[in-house]
Amino acid sequence: MNRALTGVLALVITSASCSSPKKTTTANTPAPAVNKQEPHRKNIACGGIMKDAKQPRLDWIIEDNSVLDSITTLPKPDGYKVYSLDTLQAREFFRQTKDTSQKLSVMIPLPAPLGCRVYVLSSSGVMNAKLAEKYPDLVALQGSDQQGTSQLRLNYDGKWVKGQVLSGGKTYLVNPVRSNGVIYYMVYARSDSKEVKEPFEGGGVKTTK
Repeated sequence: MNRALTGVLALVITSASCSSPKKTTTANTPAPAVNKQEPHRKNIACGGIMKDAKQPRLDWIIEDNSVLDSITTLPKPDGYKVYSLDTLQAREFFRQTKDTSQKLSVMIPLPAPLGCRVYVLSSSGVMNAKLAEKYPDLVALQGSDQQGTSQLRLNYDGKWVKGQVLSGGKTYLVNPVRSNGVIYYMVYARSDSKEVKEPFEGGGVKTTK
């Protein structure tokens, strides 16, 4: 069994069960700003970039970094940002990536100087038919940005997402973290953390409470 396939299996074995009750804006317009009259409204990362309303998408909800303050054992990289995803939207997005008749894209909010990047997705090729049948919710994708200078790996196990971006010789991570029963996503440059390099697909959700 090759290293990539072993890593995908590790995702299934180590995944944590959770769901997020937050809802996102579905209109094909930038999300409105949070205000005192509507405190439940959330800002969507890259909301100023128009998106195709006919395509499924992932809306990265901007969260305050303080939502992870209760995790005292979790190292916090310099310059990290925290986001969340709507559970139902994510499930539908990755379900449709299995339809090979259409090319889907995803937008990832990355640290400066990269910023918001759009990647065209395709299967990463590490899932054989037997594994796909055993784990129907497991999706392993890869993609490149429009300039072909940045590469994305994106995995989903039916509950949470994990991503890695390679650009300009640097690695950027999208790591799931569970805090108080909610999955959040830390996005940061690996060079800003003290993490030891490991196979992308390995590891699980870091949790607390």
